[in-house]
Amino acid sequence: MDWSDGANYFLLKSVQQCGLDFAKVAKRMDKSASVFLSNEQPRDFGEKSCSLQYNFLMATYRQKTDTASLVKDDSALLSSAIDFYTNLRRNHLIAKRDEYQQIIE
Repeated sequence: MDWSDGANYFLLKSVQQCGLDFAKVAKRMDKSASVFLSNEQPRDFGEKSCSLQYNFLMATYRQKTDTASLVKDDSALLSSAIDFYTNLRRNHLIAKRDEYQQIIE
C-alpha cells in the first residue's frame, strides 16, 4: 500500500464526509486527485482500492499510536488519523517548498 501522504489524507477526509460508502468515496477521490494530486503518479481510486487502503491505514494507525487503544469511537479515531496525515502532508509540502526555494536562490 504505497499511496502518498496526500492521497491518504484525501481518502480519510472522503471517508469522514461520505462514511463507509466507498462508491461515493471513490468519486470524491477521483475529483480530489485530479485537482490536488495531479503532479503525482496516477493511481486507481476505485471502490475496492479505497476500501483496502482505508482499512490498511486504520489498522496501521491503531498499531502506531498509543492513544488509539484509548479511543473506542471510530469517528474519534478517524479524526485523530486525519490529524496525523495532515501533519505528514504539511511536512511534505514544506519540504518541497524549501527544496524549490533552494533551487531558485
